[in-house]
Amino acid sequence: MKKIKVGLFVIILGLFALNTIAKPLKISTTYWPPYTDVDNREHPGILVEVVKEVFALMIQDIIIYNRPWKRAQYEVKQGLVDALFGAAYTEERSTYSIYPEESIGGLMYVFFILEEKKHTFEFNSYADLKDLNIGVVGGAAVTKIKEFKEAGEKWKNLDPVIGQQSIEMNPLKLQGKRIDCYADGLMPGLEIIKILEKKGKLIKKIIPYKKKTIKVTELYLIFSKKAGYTDSTLIIQEFTKYLRKFKKSRKYLEIMNKYH
Repeated sequence: MKKIKVGLFVIILGLFALNTIAKPLKISTTYWPPYTDVDNREHPGILVEVVKEVFALMIQDIIIYNRPWKRAQYEVKQGLVDALFGAAYTEERSTYSIYPEESIGGLMYVFFILEEKKHTFEFNSYADLKDLNIGVVGGAAVTKIKEFKEAGEKWKNLDPVIGQQSIEMNPLKLQGKRIDCYADGLMPGLEIIKILEKKGKLIKKIIPYKKKTIKVTELYLIFSKKAGYTDSTLIIQEFTKYLRKFKKSRKYLEIMNKYH
């Protein structure tokens, strides 16, 4: 009888441990198509689909929250969520989060301008932009790039927007000539222009300035230090392992082709 009781205790303890491991991870991101568009069932975004596939391979449930970007960063910083994805590396973020060794995907930051200005807009150095009003999304990694940040602070010409649909505001501000250009990722910027054109909100043609990029960077799923994650946390190591494996799969190529 005693052996049976001990056996039952071990089974119950094992089930409790399994339940603890299987607890869904809370993960924040933002509206940034074609990378992230959580509420879009057919096209939730490249990063959303990759993250879901990787955690499915890990047999780990997740809950993804769609937040304004500043709030998403605040949540991971304060440990209110386990992780955040769509984040480029910045020194500030590294103080409160853990970056896995593998990125989810890449990103090219560029300036967007009115097509009518393509022969007059110049960006050989940040000094060329000192008299221009530049649109940015508040809290975006591009605002943390050393040269970009220093130039903005020197000439005080950055015009940030915040909020859930903030990414759609800069093209409209450019059209209304409230700003002279804006910085965004190449793919997200082109996607937002397409969305606004379909809605009939954009009349003037907006194009990316491709002669010189701002920066090419990588995008990560980062884990909150305040939520208890460290470099040695098993789930981070597992995520890196399964992500690397998934990026070599046919399914990964299918997701990439779906959005290109």
